[in-house]
Amino acid sequence: MTVTLTPDKSFTWVPGRGPRRESLARMRGKVALPKEPMGEAWFMGARREMFTYLRERPIDELTERELAVPLGEIASGNSCFGPMREWKLWLDYFATHLVPICLRPSHRSLQEVLCTAVMAQYHSGFSDGPYREFGDDLLDTIGQCLMDESKWNGTKPVLERMLYAQPSPHAIGWGWWEASGDLSASLFFCLKYLRPVQVRAWVESVLAISDPHWRAQLLVWLAGARRIIVDGRQPKEVFMQSPQIDWEGSHVLEGNYTGDYERPGNVPLVPEANCLEFRRAIQESLTSRILDEWRRSIAAVDYLLGEAGHIVNSDNNEFRL
Repeated sequence: MTVTLTPDKSFTWVPGRGPRRESLARMRGKVALPKEPMGEAWFMGARREMFTYLRERPIDELTERELAVPLGEIASGNSCFGPMREWKLWLDYFATHLVPICLRPSHRSLQEVLCTAVMAQYHSGFSDGPYREFGDDLLDTIGQCLMDESKWNGTKPVLERMLYAQPSPHAIGWGWWEASGDLSASLFFCLKYLRPVQVRAWVESVLAISDPHWRAQLLVWLAGARRIIVDGRQPKEVFMQSPQIDWEGSHVLEGNYTGDYERPGNVPLVPEANCLEFRRAIQESLTSRILDEWRRSIAAVDYLLGEAGHIVNSDNNEFRL
């Protein structure tokens, strides 16, 4: 079975238009709780830990840690040991049932590790997805989490729910010199799975959001993401490099999902065609005039300028890829 996205289906980011209810309903109707138990990835000892609670309690009653740990095992397991049927079955279930839980204020990083697990399992697309519309539905749900109405006040991000919240009085800065994990995971997730013909409209919608916090984060992300989009490096290779574009679990994505350590990682995070379309769209849309406008709006927010100014005011080519 070949699973593809509908060629003429548009995809954009619009603040307040989050996951599609129709997609959420279809996903839940198509993928049931797996009958097999799920176990850990690092099972080199005499006993393998099994996550039996996943079948014993409703998914929406589990804590963030109880959900994030098995997701992390799926991501690292596929990257280190190659695919296992039980991990795929549970990843399909998580991917189709976790989105409403990811939107809870206390579960911000859960969306990030869910993105990582999907990227590790479906590293080359959705040809073996559980049903025909699976790829569309993941984009319309996981790929739209950042646009959920709970995260926006009109066109302004609610910083307590996305990007960087105001730090405690004892913290040194907000962290605007790094790309937030929720933004980075969401951008790479969409860029990886969109059809090439969908990339331009999506990029234009991303750039159309005018809030200075959003703009500052995009410029930081672009400056760091060029290592993957232009240079073809893997998330593992750029982990903790400045400017940081890491997200929860991204360090396990290294391009080799066979379990054979002798083979080099040769599966790019983002398909080449999507990289080319993304670069064209950025080069044509993010002009010098627009960059100057963005910089003026960012400079009007003192902590943005103070923490991210050295990146935001870099050479234009840093952002235009």
